[in-house]
Amino acid sequence: MNENIQLSKYADDLINTYNKIYELNCNKVIECLNNNIEKDLYEIGKSNNSVVVYNNLIGWLFKFFSNELKSSFKVIGYDYDNFKKYMIFCFIITFFRNDKKAHILYDSLKEKDIVSRFLSYDEEKYQLYTDDFGIISFYGINNYFNGNKVVLDKIKEMGTSIIDGCHEISEFLIKNDSSLYALTGILTKPLSEKIFHSVVLKDKMIIDIPNGIIMSYEDYMKLNDFEIISKYNYKELVDIDNKCKKYDESNTLYPLLRCMLYKMYVI
Repeated sequence: MNENIQLSKYADDLINTYNKIYELNCNKVIECLNNNIEKDLYEIGKSNNSVVVYNNLIGWLFKFFSNELKSSFKVIGYDYDNFKKYMIFCFIITFFRNDKKAHILYDSLKEKDIVSRFLSYDEEKYQLYTDDFGIISFYGINNYFNGNKVVLDKIKEMGTSIIDGCHEISEFLIKNDSSLYALTGILTKPLSEKIFHSVVLKDKMIIDIPNGIIMSYEDYMKLNDFEIISKYNYKELVDIDNKCKKYDESNTLYPLLRCMLYKMYVI
């Protein structure tokens, strides 16, 4: 065993690599689109950074230039079906965030025959009927945790930071319920954008608090390219983290992330 493991540096190196690949793919797509739609997307997106432009304009491009977007993805070898799944997931999470973009996304998905219906049942259960991926059922976290003051107080305490707090809130949940498992891995978004992500598994349901949803494991994996690297209940996490702590030279990594990185490193 290499005793010179530096998990924080390892994490930074992975993130830098992921970001370079993502930026390269954004460059390719924006340049292709600039040629195909004869518009200066850098000017429209108000930035010289292709990543910023892509993120700022992706909803607009999907609505008005989906064919050109599809062609651009083909140039870099990206599967457009994966992008459609991503847009479905984006609609679901924006819906629960009461984001004004949600209805625009839904209209775009429906116009392009990607979804056909959206049903709600007493604001507890929701179903989205999709043409290629079947019926996607999901729930809002507020109803699920209704009455659980400990969890609701933690969510309130984290505030908007919860959007980037997947490892922290997932650890909190498994600590307070021995029946839960935290799943940590690499979530890949369109154009090979990769992030470290943690969710919680209860029976066959995924609890993704930062994204505000509860969904069956099957449907969650259907919509997301999520490579699960580690799965721990709280007792397992504590036991394994006691072995991993000494390799976190910064002493700043969350235990779920630290243990996942250690597992990646030794494999």
